[in-house]
Amino acid sequence: MENYKEKLFQLLEQHLKDKEQADIKKICVMIEDKYITDLNEHYKSIYSLFQDSNYSYMEFKLNLSKRILLLQYRNAIVMRQRAWEGEEEKRFQESLNRVEEQIQKSFKELSETEQIALAFSIAEKTLKFKMQMFVIDEKIAVLGDKISIMSIGTQPIKQIDLLCQVTKEKIASKTVIDLLQKEFFEYIQIRRFQFGGDKNELKKEIKQLKIEKKHQVSLAIRSVVESLVSKGILTQIAPKGNSYKIMNANGECIELPNTMAIKVYDIVKALGFDTSFKRHKKLANTTYEKDYQTPDLDEEKKDYVKDRLKRSAELNINTEEKEFFFDYHGHIL
Repeated sequence: MENYKEKLFQLLEQHLKDKEQADIKKICVMIEDKYITDLNEHYKSIYSLFQDSNYSYMEFKLNLSKRILLLQYRNAIVMRQRAWEGEEEKRFQESLNRVEEQIQKSFKELSETEQIALAFSIAEKTLKFKMQMFVIDEKIAVLGDKISIMSIGTQPIKQIDLLCQVTKEKIASKTVIDLLQKEFFEYIQIRRFQFGGDKNELKKEIKQLKIEKKHQVSLAIRSVVESLVSKGILTQIAPKGNSYKIMNANGECIELPNTMAIKVYDIVKALGFDTSFKRHKKLANTTYEKDYQTPDLDEEKKDYVKDRLKRSAELNINTEEKEFFFDYHGHIL
């Protein structure tokens, strides 16, 4: 196999001055250390790039700078893919451990094998909703950063130092922090922070994302119930049907007894989903105050689960979480 690194350096010696050669070699080594996995293929493309640049130092350096920018972008995508896979694996194992412990409490009548099978089914089915909530939290943080950064005006990103100088609000998004601490500031500024709209529009988007986050809880509850049906734990047919739209393999509506709804709530809570809901607390004879509470009593738990099942039966939500996560032209990069 031809060694294209040697071939490139030989070609540089034939066409460039010593200082120009040293400059190009330094850039090539920098790229090699940071971004490249298949070195020979990389140097083959650089070799061709030098030929396409008419062996001109200035033209080649300009084209090489464009190539570096592309490599940085591709490297960022690879790193985000790895981060996604790592986060997915971590959250699945965390969910499996939590739900297995709860199932041992709630379904003592099942054998150990049945408990493990049910736990795995629930952890697997609810993972996409946990990941979607992870993405939503990240996007909310990024939008919050945008609102803060809009107050800075034309101040360069290099001078923000992870703290908005005008609002004194700390940058919240881990993505932004990671990228700001690395190299391509100008590129990120163009791709990530120059945008239209205003603060009110961004605040509306944050509000909508919080609603979507609540939807994920409803869908997670439905997934838990579906696992109970598929594992033969929920089998009672509802002759007249119901508004939950939970079906068995034969397309028959399944009943959800109150005792089972309570167990579903406990599982979803154990998985770490936010089950708080808004209520109106009476302060005086005619005044009410909005606040949030988490169901504590069994009556509240079963009502919460059944209400969420009804809502999830009507939801039509895009749950393509990976597409959302890799939206480099939008909010994630």
